[in-house]
Amino acid sequence: MVAPITQAEIAVPDEPVTVIVSKNGWVRARQGHGIDPAGISYKTGDYPWMVAESRTVWPLVVIDSHGRSYSLKVSDLPGGRGDGAPLNTMLDFQDGGKPAQVLTAAPETRFLVAGSGGYGFVAAIGDMTARNKAGKAFLALDKGERPLPPAPVAGDTVAVLTLGGRLLLFPLSELREMAKGKGLMLIDLAKNDEAVGLAVTGRAPLAVTGAGRGGKASRQVLDVGALKVFYGARARRGQEIPFKLKPSGLESAGGQ
Repeated sequence: MVAPITQAEIAVPDEPVTVIVSKNGWVRARQGHGIDPAGISYKTGDYPWMVAESRTVWPLVVIDSHGRSYSLKVSDLPGGRGDGAPLNTMLDFQDGGKPAQVLTAAPETRFLVAGSGGYGFVAAIGDMTARNKAGKAFLALDKGERPLPPAPVAGDTVAVLTLGGRLLLFPLSELREMAKGKGLMLIDLAKNDEAVGLAVTGRAPLAVTGAGRGGKASRQVLDVGALKVFYGARARRGQEIPFKLKPSGLESAGGQ
């Protein structure tokens, strides 16, 4: 007698989807890519947090405020054009943890993960996935620290930005690849300073985002030539950025 096929054994088709997570923690998936974010509606008082192109065979990873990681199968996310479902009904956040970072990518995709205390390591999405709703220990944080937005490994150079406006670039080869832990010191922080942004790029400009004069949102680009003065060894203090703003993030500005 042939044993019946269970639901878990049915292969999930590999299809393009767009994962939508709101700032209040509601998650859903829409079929296809190329969706205009402006056409996505949210509950009253809610707004976008992450709108990312994904695939049904990929995981959605959530890192909470304590550095613990949780995951959901993208194929299991609520679909349609409704509001979706709250993450806290699909995951069992531990010890009062709150969703802090969300990301979705193929399991082999590598990211630089770090806390605001300036320590971090490289890990694959597969290292962040958990087997149950209660998640697992992943990024070790000291009291008062928060997890930074993970940076996809898209080159051989790490860039770290601090709230005090210091920037350091160093070779990715100076870091470790780990499945969990605290990692190595990325940048030497001055007293009362903290890391606010990460990037891993090749020979490309970097954009510093933050609050400029009068608290107005600002985005300042450092081209490849301007970045030369920020190169150094891992765990150094870095150099001051050449413009006035309160930094909040760092991203690749593209180009070669």
